[in-house]
Amino acid sequence: MKPILFNTAMTKALLDNRKTQTRRPVKPQPPEDMPFFGWLTSSTDGKHIGDACWDDPYLPSGTRHYVKPPCAIGDVLWVRETWKQDDMEPWNFLYKADDANIKGWRPSLHMPRAAARLFLLVTAAKIERIQSITEADAIAEGFNSRAEFIKAWDAIYAKRGYPFEDNPWDWAYTIEKTEAGE
Repeated sequence: MKPILFNTAMTKALLDNRKTQTRRPVKPQPPEDMPFFGWLTSSTDGKHIGDACWDDPYLPSGTRHYVKPPCAIGDVLWVRETWKQDDMEPWNFLYKADDANIKGWRPSLHMPRAAARLFLLVTAAKIERIQSITEADAIAEGFNSRAEFIKAWDAIYAKRGYPFEDNPWDWAYTIEKTEAGE
């Protein structure tokens, strides 16, 4: 089981069953002009099996770019969200997505696995350029429109070097809520 971070708005979208997709930038990005080759399914060197691969047959051999995906179909992810321990019942956890008016929230990055209440099963995975997101995909991401998704993407990723206008490669996952033990 692996953690995945979501902000409060996206956590609410999960809780409301409006979010069934999520995207994350591919890190590191492949060279700009190198085409996507596919998923490496076999090799004499097993260290890259399961990786995404970019390759240009016109470049010298050994110039392939490999990236290991952060998760795969069948993985269960536990959601890290903004949280805090209940002051009156320290064994109980509170979540900003339920009541933003409470003070003393802790960042999602520091949420322990024991506090997780949402678990997601990865049911599909693909690699694409971020600008290929459709209106339907943006709605499945939990937004009202593609324009709203673009604004949110840039608010998170532009300052990290992955602005929408640069059309970075991204991992696009289809997810569904599941139980922790499944």
